[in-house]
Amino acid sequence: MRKILALIVFLPATALASSAPSSGINWFTIGDPHKLAMGWFILNFVIFVAGLAFVIKGPILQKVRARADRFEDLLNASERAREAAESRQAELQAKLDGLSLEIDDLRNNSLAKLSHEKELIIASAELEIKRMQKNAEIALERQRAAAETQLTADAARLAIAAAGQRVAQLVDSSDQVRLSDEFVVNMEGEA
Repeated sequence: MRKILALIVFLPATALASSAPSSGINWFTIGDPHKLAMGWFILNFVIFVAGLAFVIKGPILQKVRARADRFEDLLNASERAREAAESRQAELQAKLDGLSLEIDDLRNNSLAKLSHEKELIIASAELEIKRMQKNAEIALERQRAAAETQLTADAARLAIAAAGQRVAQLVDSSDQVRLSDEFVVNMEGEA
């Protein structure tokens, strides 16, 4: 950098100092009060800019490097964040796939349990139907037996009533007195 600065400062100065003013512009000749030495102004400006660049170059380069390092750190951090996000996405996708399989397993298990429960309910209902049929048969048999007993009792009562009416029609008062006397004699003989 210093070599470039020396070339910028001394090369034009030597080239311009050796030439005489030919075009009417005074580049380096001092002493003419009507024409300013324009080359010296330019040379001073170049030296000033070169010195300013030399002095400021260090802090500016440090800031540029610091900024570049900060951007590189940010890029690295963003790359790490992207990789972490991709791994998290892969992990979540694996969990989602696992959940899909788990949901399928739960659905299959639920269907199997429902089928088993259905079979148990049907078997229980069939047993209950058989028990109810047996109870109904027993109840019907009891009602039939009670009805037969009732019919037998009703038939006996009606037969007795019919026989009583028949006897009452056939037996007159003289038969009644004779039967009463025979009953009394039989009772006295037994006593």
